[in-house]
Amino acid sequence: MTTTATNPVSAIDHDLYPQSVPVISNVTINEGDLVFWDGANYTARPVTEPADVESGKGSLHSKGFMGVALGSNKPEVYGGEEARPEIGVGARMCIYVYSTAAETYLPFDLVTVGADAQHVIKAGATEANAVGVVIIDPPATARPSEATPVPESITGGAEVRIRIQLLPKHLVGKSI
Repeated sequence: MTTTATNPVSAIDHDLYPQSVPVISNVTINEGDLVFWDGANYTARPVTEPADVESGKGSLHSKGFMGVALGSNKPEVYGGEEARPEIGVGARMCIYVYSTAAETYLPFDLVTVGADAQHVIKAGATEANAVGVVIIDPPATARPSEATPVPESITGGAEVRIRIQLLPKHLVGKSI
């Protein structure tokens, strides 16, 4: 899968990095992409595998998952525009991301990067490689006492978005 430039970030509560971060021109980051810091090339990049999330892991010497891109470095408003040298990044915030088909998400499940930088998956998520934790609204009315409680859940699917609280691993993102 590839990410799209038309995935607006739905921020609920947010903390941003203190300034925009650099992006090299041959990298495309779209608004809503989950991004990490490439310590070898000193640039933000879209997360493409769980190893990109952990600091010191992955083929690009990740310095840790940063958060979500708040814009695109290649906006293409009129066509032919030069790539922007930087993007804004949201660190500690709730956002909506695309889910993975056939997965059932429960409150506070950990999720990691899925098919691309705008999808998440529950399978294989650990505290070390998690990009976020699932947030599900409480029911509109109180549940009665149940012998076997059934929590609220969301079943993933095509174009089904879930809300997550980001869990940055980058030093600056963690300290915000």
